[in-house]
Order: sequence, then C-alpha cells, then structure tokens
Amino acid sequence: MLFHSVGLTTLASLSAAFVSPTAQDHTSSNPYQDRQIQAALEDRFSLDPIVHSNGIDVSVDNGIVELSGFVPTLLEKSRSTNLSELVRGVSVVVNYIQVRPTPSRTDADLIRDLRRSLLEDPATELQELDVSVTPGGAVTLSGSVDSWGERELAELVVASVRGVTAVQNQLQVRASGNRPDAEIQADINGLLRWSIYVDHELVRVRVVNGVVYLSGVVASAAEKKRAWLYALRSGATKVENELEVAHWARDASFRGKKYESITEESIAMAIERNLRLDPRIASSEISIEVRNGTASLSGIVRSLRAYRSANLLALETVGVNRVKNHLKVRPKSREDIQLAQAVRQALKRDPHVDRFELKVSARGGVIYLGGTVDSHLERAKAEEVADRVWGAIDVANTIIVKRETAVSFDPSMDSSELTTLSLYEGSGPRATHIRDEVIEANIEDLLRWSVYVNADRLAVVVVDGAATLSGTVGAPAEREVARRIAIAGGAAIVRDKLRIEPGTIEASYVR
Repeated sequence: MLFHSVGLTTLASLSAAFVSPTAQDHTSSNPYQDRQIQAALEDRFSLDPIVHSNGIDVSVDNGIVELSGFVPTLLEKSRSTNLSELVRGVSVVVNYIQVRPTPSRTDADLIRDLRRSLLEDPATELQELDVSVTPGGAVTLSGSVDSWGERELAELVVASVRGVTAVQNQLQVRASGNRPDAEIQADINGLLRWSIYVDHELVRVRVVNGVVYLSGVVASAAEKKRAWLYALRSGATKVENELEVAHWARDASFRGKKYESITEESIAMAIERNLRLDPRIASSEISIEVRNGTASLSGIVRSLRAYRSANLLALETVGVNRVKNHLKVRPKSREDIQLAQAVRQALKRDPHVDRFELKVSARGGVIYLGGTVDSHLERAKAEEVADRVWGAIDVANTIIVKRETAVSFDPSMDSSELTTLSLYEGSGPRATHIRDEVIEANIEDLLRWSVYVNADRLAVVVVDGAATLSGTVGAPAEREVARRIAIAGGAAIVRDKLRIEPGTIEASYVR
C-alpha cells in the first residue's frame, strides 16, 4: 500500500480546439476500405445529438478523411473531427467545415459573453486575458498564461460561447524557469507509458531546447492527438508531431507490456504526475492511495471542475480499475442567489443547451438543475456547463430527457469529462423505447469501429433494453470502454460478463 501526498497543478480539456494535422502525416497501408470507413462515419454523425450530420459532407481516400459543409457551432466542428478520429481505419482528418451560427450575434453581445465566460470559469477567472471580435464571430484571444495547458483551456472556454465561429489564439506562455529537456522528456514518456489510451512501445520522444519531437507509430489518429496533448502539457515550447498511423500497431502485445510488473507505488506516482501537469488542479494538496487497483483520492480542491478532472485522470491511468474520490471542493465563497444566476447565464451562453428552458437554483453551493432536454448528451452537457462556474461544490441534475436515442460517444473523446457526469451515472437504469434489435445493432457497430476495443472477442445480446456483454478484453480500461459504448448505443442497463484475457495484460500488483 502507498500513501502519497503531493502539491499539484491542473488539466485543460484541450482537444475541442485541436486542428488535425495535414494529409502528409498518414501511412499508406490501410486494411479498411474507404467506403466502409465513410459509412461508419456517416453512422456516427447521424446518431449524434450534437453534430448536425445533414450539413456535413464526408469523403475518404486511403484512410484520409475530409470533412466539409456547414455547422452552426465551433464545438460541433471540433466534435466532428474527434468522432472521426475514433473510427478504425482513419489515419488523418482534414476539417474544412465552416461555422455559420443561427442566429448571428452582434459583436458587442459576443464580447460581453466571452468576457463573462472567462471570468466565471475557475481556471481562467484570474488570468489576464483579452478578447476581440471581427465581423462574423471570429475571436482573437490575447494576453499571457503560465502554461500551454492554460493556453488551450482558455481557448476551449472561448470556443464554447454561442456565436463564436473561429478562434485565433495569440496567448503567450510566460517562461517560468525553462524546464530542462531531460525533465520534459521524462514527463512525456511517463504520461505515454501510463496512459490507457496510448500504446507507447513504438513511440519515440526527443526534446531539444524545449522543442519536442514525436516519432514512431501509433494505431489511430486519436492516439496521435493524445500523444500531442501529453507533450504540450509537459512544458514543451513547441511540438513536432511526426507520428505515423499504422493500423497493425493496435496489437494486444503492445498493450500487454504496460501491465507487466507494475506496483501500487508506481501507479500512485503516475497519477501524481498526471495531476501535477493539469492546470485545473492548481494549488491543491491531494493524497493518493492505491490498493488492489483502486485509487483513493483525498484532500482539498478549489473547484468542482478540479474534482471531476482528478477523477478522470486517475481513471485514465494504467492499473486503475476504480477511483474513490474523497476530495473536498472548497471554492471561494459565493451567495447562492449569485451562483444560480451565474449558472443560468452560462447555460444561455452555451450553443448546445441555450434553447432549453432549464430551471436553476442553488443551496449551500449545490446547484440544482431541472427541466427537459432532447438527449442524454445534452443533459450531461448542461451539468458540465454548471460545474464550470466558480463557487459550485456539486450539481444535482434532475433534468428529464424527452427522447431516448443512441449516442455516438466514446469515453476517450473530446469532452471525456462527460463520462463522469450524468451520461453514465445517475439514479439507476435509463428507460428506453428503442427496439432491442436496434440497440444491439448500434452497440455492435460502435464496438466494431472503436479504435479502443477488439470487437472480435466480444458478444452482445439485448433483451428488454438490457445489454449483456460477454467475451474477453485485454485490460480493465477496454472493459470500461465497452460498457460505456453499450450505454451510448441505447442500452438501458449493461450486464458485464466480460473477463480479462488470462496471461496477456493481467496486472501483477506488488504490495
């Protein structure tokens, strides 16, 4: 058993602002037919309650996906990229989609909402940032921050405001005693080695004068992006992402090496590193205890978002099967009336839930949400918006979902924080009105095309809305992805009969 106590800093949800690399970065060997990849992408978009598939055109050439057309929000454009990168066979995503908000907004209204969003987010409220807007909703973000994580987080906050069509990020990262190259390289290697989402064996990291060079091979476009994000978080001044995507690299033998002879002490140290590099958990003191695959977190954080982020980052660590989150949220004091009003305004600024008449109240720092939305993803999105407002210590979400639909969602995607919210957790099994055969087909399709699951070893049976998953998985993380994909496919409840394949990557815990 290990008891680890450390001083920490925070994380950003970086990926919503990410622009995919150019088509030259792909590898030519692709076992998946372009027309099959295109059909899988069209299925993802048509299932998704946020992405408006009717306005998006998809073409695929040797695994290179090109997206074009028009969508009403910048986050929708970003989400279409992230959905695409999670499909097997996709090497590169080039996104030419244009953002056309409906209705358009005046520059004055947009500036007001942008400044308010930056002030309300606990991770950006104290930063010296400035925003300007050009006609058509293009935003320029200027000023200075302490890290690349804070830079990308500020961009995400701005991109999440209704009416924004593009973001030009001119934020300067303040030098804070330039980190040695060896230290940066060690952090990146550690993040890659302990991430459940990256097979690190074929990835090479080189750091020269603060510039990070990533080379080697990964199995998916999603892995390539995640490696890039890890490099940015580690204090790099620049990242040259030269990784190639080769689909043969999705091999159980590579993943298996992550789980060889790991100790509880090394798991706790990996969680510590992940949290230390996360800008959302700044100035926190967190104790980490790991035992039998369960990570227990205790201490004090300054925001509800920091609480969520710590939980998520621990779950993304190799060897962690479960997280007990005993962190206490102790934000700056705020009157409940002011807190409730701030949440109402934040919901109206969000382009995905602004159209709903949601009820908001607050008591003792706990935000109570009520009303009706169309999908579980929108329900979770409303909760995410609420817990980003400073002063909140918890969110009680009683929003009702009008329509039971499948959700094209993967827990490793852009808003992966949503997996800790009401999309997957709540007061019990979801009701569903989707036919069993439709749910089963949805789940099988989502599993087949997910870059993180080996669907050939899984079986799905749905009876009365309950999905039973059986077969073998290569790791606890793969089991969790499969379970959540089943819920995303429309299952009211999931019966997990999956087992970790003996002798492959079963963890050997040394106590």
